[in-house]
This record gives sequence, structure tokens and C-alpha cells, in this order.
Amino acid sequence: MFGYTILGFGSGGEKKEYSMQFYVVAGGGGANAARGGGAGGGGSRASTQSLFTGDTLNITVGAGGTGQPSFPGPSANKGSPSSIGGGTVPADFVTITSTGGGQSQAQGGAAGGAAFPTNNQIAGNEGGFSPPEGGDGGAGGPPPNPGSSGGGGGGGADANDGANAGIRQGGNGGAGTATSLSGSPVAYAGGGGGTTQFSGSNGSGGAGGGGSGGAPGQAGTANKGGGGGAGFDPGSPPYPGGGAGGSGVVIVRAPADSFPVISVTGGSNTKGQTPAPDGAATLLTFNETGTIVVG
Repeated sequence: MFGYTILGFGSGGEKKEYSMQFYVVAGGGGANAARGGGAGGGGSRASTQSLFTGDTLNITVGAGGTGQPSFPGPSANKGSPSSIGGGTVPADFVTITSTGGGQSQAQGGAAGGAAFPTNNQIAGNEGGFSPPEGGDGGAGGPPPNPGSSGGGGGGGADANDGANAGIRQGGNGGAGTATSLSGSPVAYAGGGGGTTQFSGSNGSGGAGGGGSGGAPGQAGTANKGGGGGAGFDPGSPPYPGGGAGGSGVVIVRAPADSFPVISVTGGSNTKGQTPAPDGAATLLTFNETGTIVVG
């Protein structure tokens, strides 16, 4: 239950303690072209900590990784981390950082799916956190055509793995994790779908903003931390590109009492009031880097 504590300080002042819940989603990874694996969703971590009257807290929202525009060409990139920490916070405030989602065939908060020539499942949870921040990327295509398709990207937080690829079948992206901080379940950090070549089927994106494989691969959803979908391989040039990863987000739920005194910086960041499972609350949504100010 949210609440606050009144503390004496200085000569006649009062400080209120506000217990807040944070959900920190990193940017999703970008995906490669030409039957690549889907990209991993952004690492996702939860934390409950307190801020006091007069505190400020820095919020960093990670960008999604770029997709490979075509093949051959520059490879896709990993998503950028999101974090809470810094500013003028209590000494015992713990900085929380979520790792960006892995690009195709790479580790990350959630890992990208595997594809030829690296067909084994790829481990997620690059930060080594418990509980894990993301799932594994699915394995590439099985024999007799191991180079024919890519696995799905892993999903965030619940360690939902991307699906392994099949013969001429790209793996589906792993489902992201739903949080109810806004009052109803919303999923974030779905993995991107893998793809295949010639006449095969593309993998779908995982729930929570994962992009599906295709021609070109779909981008992960902005401010959901979804992984990009891989680009289909038609067998000859031009090769459609892979999708970019979706940018991350930080969700903060604070006591209803904090609404008059709390503010946020950053042009697209919002403050609202919402019913929630245990009563009304103040809801802060950080779509870009900014600051919480407790007046």
C-alpha cells in the first residue's frame, strides 16, 4: 500500500516520504536482414523505493537499436539501457538499470534470435539479474537446412524465450511482461519475430511491442521496448531490411497524495491520476529522459 511518513528536519520543517513503484524498460534491439533472427526486447526491471520532499530523481529512457537497412550493409544494433538513479536522492536509493535488447544473434536484456551461421539459442539476461530482465533468443533453423530461418527474439522480465525456428519457419518473438502499475495490465518488451527465405513463413512479434518478421521486418513499438522483426530473404537481391527496436519507457506509480507536489520534466513525459488495483494513484510515464521533482 502506498503512503507517506512525516519526518522532522531542520527548524520547523516537515519532510514526507513517498513510496513509489518503478518499472524500467530499456530500448529493444534492432534486427538484421536476410533471414536473420528477431531482435530481443529491452531488459525490464521492477523496483519499489522512496523519495522525500525536496528530492529529484533522474530518469533515463533508452533508444531502440537501429535495424540493418539491407543486406549486405551495416549490421543492426543493440538497444540502449534505461535507468533510474542520480539527482538528489536518499543515500540508500539504489540505481536500477535495464540492459538494452540484443540485436539479431546477440546477447542483451533479452537476447536476439539465432540465425546462420550461429544457430544455437542465445542467452538473455545479460545483466545477470535475479529475477531475470529478459529471455533467451530462439535457435536458428534445424537440419537439414539450418541456414534457412532465424529464431525469435526473447521477451523481457519474465524470461520468456523466443521460439526456435522451424524448417522454412521463422521463430515467434517471446512475449513481453505485463505490469499493472497503470491500473490494468500492459505488456512491454516483446521480442521480434524471426524470418526465413523463399516461400517460408515469418515469425510474429511477441506481445508487448515486438515487430514481426517480414519484407521488410517490422519495427518494435516505440516506448514499449519491443524488438525489431527480421528481414525476409527472397533468395536474391534486393534483400529487405530488418526492423528497428522500439524505444524504452519508465513507469512510476506514486501515492495519490503526491499528485499536488510532484512534477516531471521532459516534453513527452506525463503525470496523471488513475485508479489502480489497490486504489487511486499518481502515474508518471517517462517516454524520454527527464526528472522527477518532489516539491
